[in-house]
Amino acid sequence: MEVEKIPAGSDGIVVLPYFMGERSPIWDPFAKGVFFGVTLVHTRAHMYKALMEGAGYALRHNIENGIKAGLKLDDECWIVGGVAKSAAWNRIFADIT
Repeated sequence: MEVEKIPAGSDGIVVLPYFMGERSPIWDPFAKGVFFGVTLVHTRAHMYKALMEGAGYALRHNIENGIKAGLKLDDECWIVGGVAKSAAWNRIFADIT
């Protein structure tokens, strides 16, 4: 995959992945998605990697809020579905969480 060639941090692109509002832990149906830091040197692969990283940080946000709320969470996180077949997705989730 092309995204595997893009470094962590997507060469400066940050994505807030709230394109349909946001559920847990923000609970804001009016939250908006954002691509920040995009320049003319960025490619589709950069944008896709940034989306993937945004999803990873959203997962981390949920984990951190669960811990802060006193929930006992397992040390392991299971990835299921089609995304589980992607080495790139698994690497991003592992690195971020």
